[in-house]
Amino acid sequence: MHKDLRTAWLLLMLRNGESYGYELRRELAARAGQLDPAVMYRSLRDMERGGLITSRWMRSKAGPKRRVYDITPTGRSALMRIAEDITGTRDAQNAFLAELGER
Repeated sequence: MHKDLRTAWLLLMLRNGESYGYELRRELAARAGQLDPAVMYRSLRDMERGGLITSRWMRSKAGPKRRVYDITPTGRSALMRIAEDITGTRDAQNAFLAELGER
């Protein structure tokens, strides 16, 4: 999965509220396919360094502490820009396919 699409999916999933790594991996696999856990956690760290998300440690009722991730206002803006880019790409591809079909 391309890095930008991975970022988009993670931001989209966090838009509805904070989540932790295992849950994000499970949701991402259901929506966009399996992703190497190391790649996903590296992406989350990069996104946090970029100000798109925040993280904090949270105690678990059963088991070890979990790192919980949440989207920032900057992340919400980035998500909207990514959506605009995806829409533009989709529209250009649809125009290409329509033109191709006319010949």
